[in-house]
Amino acid sequence: MFSKRIVAIALIFMGIIVPALAQSGPTVEIVLSQPMAQIGDTVTADVFVRGAVNMAGTDIGISVDPLCLSVLERQTGTFLPIESEQGGFSIFSELNEHDTRLAAALLQGGPIANGDGLFFRAVLKVTCETGIAPLTVTFAELTGIVDPSVEDNVYVTYRLDGGTVVAVNTQLVIGGQSAAAVTADAPDQSSATPSAVAPAETSAQVQTQPFAQIALAVLCVGIVLAGLFIVIVIVRRRRVDDQQ
Repeated sequence: MFSKRIVAIALIFMGIIVPALAQSGPTVEIVLSQPMAQIGDTVTADVFVRGAVNMAGTDIGISVDPLCLSVLERQTGTFLPIESEQGGFSIFSELNEHDTRLAAALLQGGPIANGDGLFFRAVLKVTCETGIAPLTVTFAELTGIVDPSVEDNVYVTYRLDGGTVVAVNTQLVIGGQSAAAVTADAPDQSSATPSAVAPAETSAQVQTQPFAQIALAVLCVGIVLAGLFIVIVIVRRRRVDDQQ
């Protein structure tokens, strides 16, 4: 009876702890308005947050190919507000020729973000005749509230460099045949909402799975094995004690 109780407790422990450790965080995805372009064209890169749960703060930076693209401007999306009258504010904002970064957080009582949403849009100009120009998520830190219903909030942070944020990068093909023909039927994303769905992925999109997620999976397996080992040792000792 004693050994069965130990096994049951161990299984419950592993069933709760291991899935919690393996749980992935949100995804940050760059979505282009078109897959191809010509020199002098203007394209947009939408930065989406996907799979958000009770997000109260978001800080995302991206960079573009310095040889083929330049950032003209950045437009705020609807994922989190940066205006005080809407319940938010901007902690950090940077706009350079080849990169941009925006950080937003909520004021007390501000609208918590869930699901998918457009965080910001970067307007880009094509500056080279031919090439494949990568666009990369260089920084991502998102802060969520564990339980918004309680008064004393507990926060959880997801970071790209910590392996708890997945980055979906992309690239723009420049100098291909008739970019206008390729994009003539492209949907208008100017009215994107937090539940907006990105267009179908092309071969130009590259999903980056951080190495730390693999290490986390290995850690979870190690915890399971260690828990089973401890259970076996305790059960054997208990049997020895009973025999004595």
